[in-house]
Formats: sequence, structure tokens, C-alpha cells
Amino acid sequence: MKAGGPWKANDKVLVEQGNKIYVAKIVSLDGDKFKVSYDGYDEEETVPAERIRAPLPKGGIKLAGGGGAAASSGGGGDAPCPGPGITRRCNGVCVNIQEDDKNCGGCGAACRDGYHCDGHLFCRNAAGDLQ
Repeated sequence: MKAGGPWKANDKVLVEQGNKIYVAKIVSLDGDKFKVSYDGYDEEETVPAERIRAPLPKGGIKLAGGGGAAASSGGGGDAPCPGPGITRRCNGVCVNIQEDDKNCGGCGAACRDGYHCDGHLFCRNAAGDLQ
């Protein structure tokens, strides 16, 4: 990934920490590292680009199982969606946007034929290529 990647200061992103995903805001960039501020926490952390998984989908997400601060569930209805994974209410139905091929990374973000949602909010083919 080139320095800064597709992200810039003040972008809301999803950051991997261990086996959990957290909502964060990019505070600043330094080459291929990002200083981020996590929603719901007072601390900032510098992370490599490899830990930034995706931009925060428009309308927000609901993180299941206490995996970080929750953003708006969006997509209709106010009831929280149960886990596992990152769930979001899409057209009134709770889906795991980490694994749902029709809603990969956000509502309506469908993977094309031959690609599947990889568990990290991206569509990939069997060779690991991104859609």
C-alpha cells in the first residue's frame, strides 16, 4: 500500500486489534503508519496500514460482542443486531458484513461472481485477489 493508502486525516475507519475490529478516526498520517483515536476511548495509538481494514461504511455499523465502540446500526430499524462478527441491519435484516457475499463491508455491497466476502470486509476470489 502506498504511503497513506486511500485514507486521510479525520476519516472514520475500522481497525483490527487482535481478533476484534474497532471503530476509529484517523488523527494523522506518518508514512505508512496512522495515529488513530478509538471511538469510546480516550487513548490514541499509532498503527500500521495493515491493521486498517476498511473505511467505516456510510451509516455506521454495529459491533457485536463488545468488540469496541458501536456506531449507528443504520439501514432501518433501531434494534441492535446480535453477533457473531460485525453485524448491520440491512433492509430490516441483521447480516454479518464480514462474511455476507451480498453485503460485504456494508449494506448492498455485493461480491461479483467468483468472489466471496473474506471475513475482513473485502470481496476476494480463490487466488486472494480483491474485487
